[in-house]
Amino acid sequence: MITKSKLLIITGLCLIIYSNGVYAQRSEQLKLYEVRVLEANLSKKADALNVEIARNNLNKGLAGLTPRINFTAGDDVSYTSNINESANGINRNGFRFNNAFNAALLANMTLYNGGRNRNLYERYRILTDVADLNQRQISENLIYQIRSLYYQAIRQIQLIKASETAIDYSDQRLQLATNKLDIGTGNKVEVLQAELDRNQYASDLENYKNALNNIFVQMNSLMNLPPGNLIEIPDTIFSIGNLNKADIEASMQQQHVEIVRNRINYSLALNKLDDAKGQWKPTLDANLGYSFSRADNGGGFFRVNSSNGAAGGLTLSVPIYDGRAVRSQIKNAEVEVRQVELQNEDLKVQLLNSLNQYYNNYQNAIELVRLQERNLKNAQENIDIGLARFQVGVTNGFEFKQIQQSFTDANFRYIDALYQAKLNELELVYLSGQILRTID
Repeated sequence: MITKSKLLIITGLCLIIYSNGVYAQRSEQLKLYEVRVLEANLSKKADALNVEIARNNLNKGLAGLTPRINFTAGDDVSYTSNINESANGINRNGFRFNNAFNAALLANMTLYNGGRNRNLYERYRILTDVADLNQRQISENLIYQIRSLYYQAIRQIQLIKASETAIDYSDQRLQLATNKLDIGTGNKVEVLQAELDRNQYASDLENYKNALNNIFVQMNSLMNLPPGNLIEIPDTIFSIGNLNKADIEASMQQQHVEIVRNRINYSLALNKLDDAKGQWKPTLDANLGYSFSRADNGGGFFRVNSSNGAAGGLTLSVPIYDGRAVRSQIKNAEVEVRQVELQNEDLKVQLLNSLNQYYNNYQNAIELVRLQERNLKNAQENIDIGLARFQVGVTNGFEFKQIQQSFTDANFRYIDALYQAKLNELELVYLSGQILRTID
């Protein structure tokens, strides 16, 4: 007979409530998987290259704030014959070698252009924040996925154990029904029904095992491991955190990845507005250079002609009229700023709604766990009594079938209630924007 103490070993499930603010307690094995997925996931590695590109672009933006220096040089060679005709006659020169060499070192810099070069550098800096945020979002999603799969695996393992328990009771029921049939106190229908129920539980058991194997395949894929790699799930207990709604909301308003993204988009919109306004302002360019040139004319009147020296200047450009093109750009940029502001307000409303829903589901799941735990204890006591009565012939096989089904259903409902509580806890931690804070 399977007692209540044996039941706890079979299900391996219990509800542990701990106070933790907005953090989720995790086992050491799950922590190892989280570290592995962050280090080895291929999609994260591919996106990390965008961070490198953004850093390179930032250096490109810095170029607009520094002088541009160019060195040019050229050497033209010719071998020609010259004929000069004058009043005194014709002077013919044979083929002569001619060489013209020139070199220049030139520097130019935009001293002022309405702040557009500075805005360009700031825009590239903001885009590095975008690249970093994308990396963070990928990491958060990966942690969310690996934790979710890990919790699914625990659930499947518990469903397998509960099914094995149901099969054990079915085997006892089948054996008792067969014994009664052999001694003439039973009937064939009870035996057949016991076999049918036993086979159904066995079928469910195979489905749960298959689902568990598929979960392992997904976990290996996230960690960039081969499908057949052994996944260990030592945990049999769901620890549910006593999450504080106010703490989650405060953290969500500051740390949620979409809130941070909206702040970045707002900075980009303001940058675009400043850049548009800068087009109405004057542009002042400065240039400074040194040049050298020398020409050797083998057949010319001046055999050598050379010059060298420094030169510099300033160029001022003032916009007067552009057909209202810049004005339209400024208006559009102002509209985009307002658009981002409205999107931010809408985002906060949506996130707050999600927080309320998940928190209500979370509290409801915890209450259901407590309720289902009591039901499971009652179902365990009921099946113990029912099995004893069936053994002595007080209860027939059909009555015991109903008792056994109630016990099995109570087991499954308890498992699902624990699983739903854990999933809602995971959603709340993700909403808080601190799902990465516990990664070692």
